[in-house]
Amino acid sequence: PKNFKKKVKTEIRLAYPELMKIKNLKLENENQNTIRDIFLFLAFTGVRHSDMVRLTPANDFGDFLHFTQQKTGDEVAVTLHKHSKAIVKKYAKGKQETEAIFPSVTQQVFNREIKLIARE
Repeated sequence: PKNFKKKVKTEIRLAYPELMKIKNLKLENENQNTIRDIFLFLAFTGVRHSDMVRLTPANDFGDFLHFTQQKTGDEVAVTLHKHSKAIVKKYAKGKQETEAIFPSVTQQVFNREIKLIARE
C-alpha cells in the first residue's frame, strides 16, 4: 500500500571484546561491581531484567537456568556458559532456594549506573 512506511530499526550491540573490557574494569566500589556483574549476566544470557530479579537458586540447574518469563509467561531454559555460570555461582552462594540470586536493583538505578561504568 502507498501509505505503508517501513520503520528502520538500528540495533546496537556490544561485541565480545567490548564485554570483556567491561568485565575487566577495575571499579571503585562494590555497588558498581554488582551492577557490572548483573549487566554481564544479562548480556551473556539474554535474560530480561524483570526475569533476572526473580531468579532463585531453585531455577539453577548447573549448565542452565529454568524459569517462566514474566513478560510472556513462557517457560524457558537458558544455557549458561563459563562467564554467566561464574556470575550465578558468585551470587547464589549461601542463598536459600527461595531467595533471589541477585541483589534487588531497580531498572532505573541499573541503567544509570551501567552508563557511568561504560564511560570508564
